[in-house]
Amino acid sequence: MMVGFLGNKMLTSNYIAVLSPMCLLFKELRYKIFYIVMFMAVIMADATVSFVVFVSGFLMFLLISGKVKDFIFYLCSGGVILGLICAIHSNFLSTTGRFSLWIKIIKDWVGNSHSFFGVGLGGFAASGFSSGGKKALHAHNEFLQIPYDGGIPMLIILIGFLAYLFHRLVFVYKQERTALFTVYTSAFIGYLVLCFGSFPLRIAPLALIGIIYIACLETLILNRGIK
Repeated sequence: MMVGFLGNKMLTSNYIAVLSPMCLLFKELRYKIFYIVMFMAVIMADATVSFVVFVSGFLMFLLISGKVKDFIFYLCSGGVILGLICAIHSNFLSTTGRFSLWIKIIKDWVGNSHSFFGVGLGGFAASGFSSGGKKALHAHNEFLQIPYDGGIPMLIILIGFLAYLFHRLVFVYKQERTALFTVYTSAFIGYLVLCFGSFPLRIAPLALIGIIYIACLETLILNRGIK
């Protein structure tokens, strides 16, 4: 059992995973130790999405840093180790019914009259979805819940914002890959991965991290004179 301030071990491990790339900003030994401790906490929490977020942040850090050989090495060796872990512990990467829930959401969204404008913000919890015999208050996928609540207009706004942000980040990447840029970009990509398997925008501390990451990236972009 995990004791935390978010009331749920998955949310606690989500919080740890999305913050983990910050340790990569510093070279001192204590930050490396702290990074390893965070990884151990994520493993012990046994939350698949948190594990994927942690690994995604690390791999993106290597890739954006230009450490392609290290990226390939950790990707291949990590894949082998992960395969061995899954062979021993078959439920290690369990999706806990998420895929079946997402299929229900997509079918309901496409097959009803509310598909264009959505059911209204906050309406998902009242829609009667269930997963694993329990009522689903969240879709565990922000990219499904946002259009379900806000419809196609909200989805267009989301995709447009992310496309515009990453379009400008590419320019910064070509100009200068600073440590801050590398860390915040890899951390934000990890945050987007979290949005695919959890509901960080519904939990204030997790939502705040996303806002801070976006604000930091926007500051880096504006400092390079890119609008």
